Amino acid sequence: MHVRRAAVLVVLASGCRADVAAPTPVVDPPRVDATSPAAPVATGDPIAVAMPDDEVEVTLFLDERRELRAAIAAALAREGHSVVPVADLERVESAAAKGVLEPEGGRKCRAALTRAEVQHRYFSDERIAETSATCKDGCRLNVSLEAAEGMPDPDTVWETSDVPRPEDPRSWIAAAEKLRTTDRRGTVLGGLRVDSGPDMEFLLPRKVGPWTEALDQRLFSDVEPALERCEVPGLGEMVVHDVRAAVGPDGAITRCEAELGATAPLAGPDLGECICDVVRQVKLAPGAAGRRFHIPVIQRTNLFRPPVHVQMTSEQAGTEDWIERLSRSEALDRCLADARPDTTGAFTIELPLAEDGSIGTVKIDGDVGGGRIVGFAKCLIRDLPKVELPCRPRGLTELRVKTEFFVSTP
Repeated sequence: MHVRRAAVLVVLASGCRADVAAPTPVVDPPRVDATSPAAPVATGDPIAVAMPDDEVEVTLFLDERRELRAAIAAALAREGHSVVPVADLERVESAAAKGVLEPEGGRKCRAALTRAEVQHRYFSDERIAETSATCKDGCRLNVSLEAAEGMPDPDTVWETSDVPRPEDPRSWIAAAEKLRTTDRRGTVLGGLRVDSGPDMEFLLPRKVGPWTEALDQRLFSDVEPALERCEVPGLGEMVVHDVRAAVGPDGAITRCEAELGATAPLAGPDLGECICDVVRQVKLAPGAAGRRFHIPVIQRTNLFRPPVHVQMTSEQAGTEDWIERLSRSEALDRCLADARPDTTGAFTIELPLAEDGSIGTVKIDGDVGGGRIVGFAKCLIRDLPKVELPCRPRGLTELRVKTEFFVSTP
């Protein structure tokens, strides 16, 4: 076990006092055992197959991507690889999406976990098979094997030849049976940055299937004001929700799914369903069956953004997902708007965590000086406990967050 000893703490809630914190143990998270019943002789470290990513030129609904995931896992197992059973992965992910940690006796968390957070919590020692379904220079599946944490990146990549009828989900699932190793790495897309605009906005739709007409973005812009009722505060400065939809012969939206770019509060309304209710208001031209489209929905905080850059980093291995949630929280935005620092500085925030991820009395470790930095620190002490986090990491009872802020000068 690795033990980290905390430094002197400064409490700003009511006057100042010094404390010496007890040692904080850091232990490895639990693991889910991997098996590979389909492989006669399993080789190498276990592989966890991540949920396939269908890029914007392809539109596969969740149940179709689940089938594709299972087909990829079966293909890797036939090659003799040890594979984490997909049923086990999906059982854990499904429970975690409701804030329940199935491998930890059904612990209930204050916040739901994303698939990526589940992967980091339980499968960081496994190799991860990342899949993309793309239609650039031909339609194909590409499966890249990413290294376990702390291990060198492997070179193994599988790819299919061109996938016929990309609008047909069965074509992609059938293609998984024809995966072959290749030395070509998967396509890496550039980042998205849209800084200004309404709080929630439709971006450019991308179509797949037997379309004969253009998919006009203005049809979505016309219903965009209705997205205002869907807005959920506290998701981050900017998140992108990925919407997939199918269109019937009469032009009506027959199926819609919204994959959220950040987890919404468990107790709140269904953000994905709200977005889809707005998408269903769009009436498209009649046409052939089998038409589908992707359309991103961007959500911005649009709070006042002062000329201060804040960087939060973890002082404890394995806590990066919790730090990421804090760094994109509405609480941080609010403190920057209401009590922004006037000079560059740094301190460490200590956040005691209950088992369900609730935050206790926040402490500041470091010299906060005077002036506005004190007000900024007091605001964080007051508002950070409102942030909803998943269950705390095993072996930790508090988070230590190095917080640096850089003030721009004219």
